[in-house]
Amino acid sequence: MPDTTANRAPLGPQDWIDAAMVLLAERGVDGVKVDVLARRIGITRGSFYWHFPDRAALLREMREHWAFEATETVIDEADALGAPPRARLQDVLSRWTEAMASAIERAMRDWARTDPAMADRLAAIDRRRLAYLEGLVWAAGVAPERAGLRALLLYGLVLAAAAGTVLPPGDASATAHIDPAIDLALTA
Repeated sequence: MPDTTANRAPLGPQDWIDAAMVLLAERGVDGVKVDVLARRIGITRGSFYWHFPDRAALLREMREHWAFEATETVIDEADALGAPPRARLQDVLSRWTEAMASAIERAMRDWARTDPAMADRLAAIDRRRLAYLEGLVWAAGVAPERAGLRALLLYGLVLAAAAGTVLPPGDASATAHIDPAIDLALTA
């Protein structure tokens, strides 16, 4: 095999994580193998072990990377809008609905079905997202005792997009339902 690394910047851990996320979306967690990643990137496995002691460490980093990007980054960017609660609801629900229809979100949820650590992380992510939605619903004027249930109903729309059974993946109607769902949730 020719040396393709001579003019390439050194790979860092994030390069491995990014490549592994693509592989996860394509093949599921069982398909995320160090050998396959190394071939795909075009570098030896030694580079991998420079950054990660083993595959389990890579999987942990993938979980945390996804949790941050798919939840905290979305929340931070919505808050940075400085918009009223309804506009932030529309922003996060649209982004999470689109993400749920993506192969990576579905792969993460599939992974959680077979891995207790991933299941725990996914449950924490869902709780974080629900708490954020509940805060926005409450800030929009819904009574605190009703805000939790209404946030759950909104998040249920997002999860329906992830399931791909009620609303097929990539179906534009998933995002088309967001504004009417918000209207219902915020009705006194």
